[in-house]
Amino acid sequence: MANKVKFGLSNVHVLFIEKYDADTKKYTYDSEGIRPIPGAVNLSLDPQGDSTDFYADNISYFAQAANTGYQGDLEMALIPDWFRQKALGEVVDKNGVQVEKSDAVQKEFVMFFEINGDAAKTRYVFYRNSIARPSVKGQTTENSITPATDSMTITAMPRENDHCTKGFIASDDTQHKAIYDAWYETMHEPDFTST
Repeated sequence: MANKVKFGLSNVHVLFIEKYDADTKKYTYDSEGIRPIPGAVNLSLDPQGDSTDFYADNISYFAQAANTGYQGDLEMALIPDWFRQKALGEVVDKNGVQVEKSDAVQKEFVMFFEINGDAAKTRYVFYRNSIARPSVKGQTTENSITPATDSMTITAMPRENDHCTKGFIASDDTQHKAIYDAWYETMHEPDFTST
């Protein structure tokens, strides 16, 4: 049964990309595996890519939009320090101070998450992502405590080897239940071989 509506965001996980080998056309991933980032609040990713319109015979004769991925914001209760270290290259000095350096090397990562629906949950993967440095925000406490959130701008790009940007699977897909169940345990590599 297909969803009529969708709601909720949970189970944000990441898997860091170690390197891409242009010769073998394969990605190598971090040995720590897929890790959760608790506290998902909101996710909004908009498609990127210009559209081209070609006119002939006094009409729009051909129209095509380029797919260069997505860009938007992921709002979290708090971005974990370990994620900042991995994704942004922040380092901890010998005094325990986490430091941002202007020459830090950022790392790309795979992002997984889940959106609920009235009939089924849908699990997503964005295969190749980077983030921009998040803003530093704080606010005074008034009569009640309102938690402040962290927001990071994510750029989701197509992979270099197969041009895949995202994938998803629903919990009511009984034929592929094993893939759905292992979503946060093993990296799902697209398989386009004929069945």
